[in-house]
Amino acid sequence: MLFLCDEYQSFATVGESDPSGDEKFFALSRQAKCIAIVATQSISSLRSTLPGESWRTLLQTFRTKVFLSLSDDFSARTASELCGKEEQLKLNYSFSEHGQDAAVSVLTGQATAHKSTIGTSKATTSNATSPLSRRFSRN
Repeated sequence: MLFLCDEYQSFATVGESDPSGDEKFFALSRQAKCIAIVATQSISSLRSTLPGESWRTLLQTFRTKVFLSLSDDFSARTASELCGKEEQLKLNYSFSEHGQDAAVSVLTGQATAHKSTIGTSKATTSNATSPLSRRFSRN
């Protein structure tokens, strides 16, 4: 059995405090091996047609979500949050040079110092970010 609906935000229903709307249907239809495929313009369009935060409950009943092109910030941010976070490591390198009694050679034009040191350092920082935030951000 197949349930296919385009422009789903025009037909969506939810049972606010009592799960009696589409969220109940989608939760129970999997047991009957019903495949539900619904398409909507954006999460924002679904959100604007449903009362309160009930759109979240309805969205959770969809097991697989495919996001194509998201043109509004709210939908992009919500899709990014649904995909979770990934840890990214960032390497930072720094070089330093110190000299005592530094001067510029008249003959070569290069800096010289009697006592000099060169130092390097490498640091790694970890940052948890959404894997989609780079793709959905508007620059």
